[in-house]
Amino acid sequence: MLEMLGTSLVSALTPPQIIYMIIGVLFGVVMGFIPGIGGVFVLVMLLPFVFNLSTEAAIALLISAHAVVATGGSISAILFGVPGSPVNAATVFDGYPMSQKGQAGRAIGVALGSSTLGGIIGAIVLLMLIPVVRPIVMSFGPAEMLFLALTGVSMISVLSGSNPIKGAIAGMFGILISLVGEDWVTGAMRYTFNSLYLWDGLKMLPVLLGLFAVSEMVHLCITGGAIAKGRVKIEDSPITGLLDVVKNWWLVVKCAVIGAVIGIIPGLGGDIANFIAYGYAGQSSGNKNNMGTGVVQGVLGPESANNAKEGGALVPTLAFGIPGSAGMAVLLGALTIIGLIPGRDLLGPQLSSVILIIAMLVISNIFGAALILPFVKYLARITTVNVTILAPIVLIITMIGAFNASRSFGDIVTLLIFGFIGYEMKKLGYSRPALILGFILGVIIERNMWLSYNLYGIEMMKRPVVLILTMLLLLIFFGPVIKSKMAHKKGVI
Repeated sequence: MLEMLGTSLVSALTPPQIIYMIIGVLFGVVMGFIPGIGGVFVLVMLLPFVFNLSTEAAIALLISAHAVVATGGSISAILFGVPGSPVNAATVFDGYPMSQKGQAGRAIGVALGSSTLGGIIGAIVLLMLIPVVRPIVMSFGPAEMLFLALTGVSMISVLSGSNPIKGAIAGMFGILISLVGEDWVTGAMRYTFNSLYLWDGLKMLPVLLGLFAVSEMVHLCITGGAIAKGRVKIEDSPITGLLDVVKNWWLVVKCAVIGAVIGIIPGLGGDIANFIAYGYAGQSSGNKNNMGTGVVQGVLGPESANNAKEGGALVPTLAFGIPGSAGMAVLLGALTIIGLIPGRDLLGPQLSSVILIIAMLVISNIFGAALILPFVKYLARITTVNVTILAPIVLIITMIGAFNASRSFGDIVTLLIFGFIGYEMKKLGYSRPALILGFILGVIIERNMWLSYNLYGIEMMKRPVVLILTMLLLLIFFGPVIKSKMAHKKGVI
């Protein structure tokens, strides 16, 4: 394992990979800095560019961009009081008051330092868990993989926050559209409507681009105006904040571990991790009563957890194909596109790619901080760009990317249809990551269901892992109902 890690580090530091990492880091930071964009959008926008890249270059581009989105989002949270993405929400509580006090540079230094250290710790957690998870995954057969995929679909309710029913509907719709095309067992055509384009099923890229990129740009155009108003001056040095991180290094480590552990739990991710780490930072630092007034620990805690959770979220994503967060659901699709199939293959013959992903996580977090520091004063100007300029550029790149996937006009039609679907889902509160998760896992469910039934028949239900996963499924489905009934009964009494 250590030898493979050394080889992966050498591979990651070759000139081509470094160039792609720098491009990915810059793109991830800038997009993370723009409020409302987020890691999902960043991954979707990069997908059209990975088709003609080697596996190593594609990993470098995708992982480096995704790893630093939260870092970029912390800057807008500090400067404008507007988090770049939900994972930066807790950073606003103390980061923005620090900016108002004239300590914006210090706050950004704290965010960069703690994010970098947190990202490295998250990668270490992932590396340590691989030897534990690998033998478990390698022992799984079709029956176990079937019920793992079903468990992943059931996690949709968790991914959907306060709308589990809408999340389940979106997930079932994702499974339904995954069945479009030729049945791989019988050869029968399903839902093709006599269209030759649909014989091979819906393509992942135009579906992803439509659901996220097109729908987000339409939403921004309807909203209108600039993303942020006014200008912010950064008068102090970010170096002061880096020194604060050194002084509070143990708190950074503890908050990073919190983030990594929460990231492992499918469906929670950074949205929860940053608030829990924020509360813990206040409690353990003795600044509980001053939190929210511009305390360094209020920035340090959530930012270290944000980046650390990426390493944790990769554990269920790479090992079982169950995304640990909404961003991981899209990354799962991206890995599939470049030929990396989570589960037995990825932790077996393709294990070197997993080690490369870990190496990229570490290096990209360091690159992110190093590249941002010299340009902190200029980043604030990006959020004043009017969406009437930003949206057309993004939409043109999106259409070219969708068409380039298979050079078929059907991809453009699919892009526009799912752009409309994505916009309506966003407006009505349906989970788009849930749809993508269903779309990805639908194929896995269908194939493993056929294999399991033909290999084991009904006897597959007696397999130990299947029994455990079945109980977990029942708990996920009926747990909220039982909890609601008990709470209602307690209220009546």
